[in-house]
Amino acid sequence: MGTSVTSDPPPYELIKGALPDNPHVRYFESRYRGYVAVDLFRERMETRLQVISDRRDPKATVSTLKRFVVESGKPGAIPA
Repeated sequence: MGTSVTSDPPPYELIKGALPDNPHVRYFESRYRGYVAVDLFRERMETRLQVISDRRDPKATVSTLKRFVVESGKPGAIPA
């Protein structure tokens, strides 16, 4: 799951403090706004967490913050 492009983020420290109780969360970062891009292949699924440089700037740039892969037949996402 990723963030939304335009909404205000949740409080970073509050959520970060809850991570030890949520071991299923593979990655957390709420200080950036963006979206998730997914590519599906027969043998794997690749996801990219895309973030924008400034949600108020119509000319904002987009970059990849983190990538994950899920291999066919193997449970769980792994960093790519």
